[in-house]
Amino acid sequence: LFSDGPLAASPSDAAAAPSSGTSLRGPTLGPPIAARRCRVVVTSAGTAPDVTAVERIFRQCVVEGVRAPSGVPEQPVGHAEALRGATNRLEAAKALRPGADYYVAIESCVLEVDVPWPSRGQEASAASSARAPNAALSPGHGAERRHLDVGWVLLERCSGAGADASVPPLRAAVPSCGVELPAGDVETAREQGFAKQTAAAAVSERVGLLEGRDPHSWLTAGRRGRDALLAEAVAVALGQVERAGRVRQLQQAPGPAAVKTLPETKGMREGYLVLSPRDLAPTRDLALHAKGHGPSGQQVWTNSVVVP
Repeated sequence: LFSDGPLAASPSDAAAAPSSGTSLRGPTLGPPIAARRCRVVVTSAGTAPDVTAVERIFRQCVVEGVRAPSGVPEQPVGHAEALRGATNRLEAAKALRPGADYYVAIESCVLEVDVPWPSRGQEASAASSARAPNAALSPGHGAERRHLDVGWVLLERCSGAGADASVPPLRAAVPSCGVELPAGDVETAREQGFAKQTAAAAVSERVGLLEGRDPHSWLTAGRRGRDALLAEAVAVALGQVERAGRVRQLQQAPGPAAVKTLPETKGMREGYLVLSPRDLAPTRDLALHAKGHGPSGQQVWTNSVVVP
């Protein structure tokens, strides 16, 4: 799934390539050249669910896995450390596999949270407060320390060949839904050293899972595996990048747009309206709502179309 260096040409490609001393005569045999497919490079700790998660979203693209260093411990703790590791992986992957359309870096972390929980002495008081909604809750509620496994997805869309090098690529960072890890397994991994052991791997080793680094399906009673959780985060990240791309296109479009004559409608005088791309929210089509002014100066909305 993951490789450490540049891709080598396949035997079929080598056989198909003509030698420099051979001249082709007559019609070319073989299938026509297929259209270029979108290319996605994914880098992570090297587990199969990570690649599967990206393939779920980029169904029509060629997905490549590459190993890249994270520069953080094997088990990052907290969002900041995970995002630093994902950023390091993504930058290294761009150097190892240049020219891709998208780069996806995945880094998981253990997130420690304190979940408010009433102590046993306060349970009766909390129950009475539930029966009386207007009464204030009793003070003294405690908190229980929980450990969540969260996967951060860092997705970047490159500007493409021939684009202005000064225009930065679009990038989005989205966390996956957290899955609670048993506290004992987190402590086991901590004792062994987060530099070389992850809490998720400690869970898998304890319960004897075949997929040593994916206990998420077991932890959720088979409802969600790691690939499904990460796929949702990849989809959200891709959507945010696409939206940011549409906003950038509108901001960089030459303006103002052409003058549009508004038809005379009830409550609105006939007039002219100049639409600037900066005033328009990005949508999937050009059927937008244009703002005009009525006879008394009030704002009136009417359906309009941007004229390029």
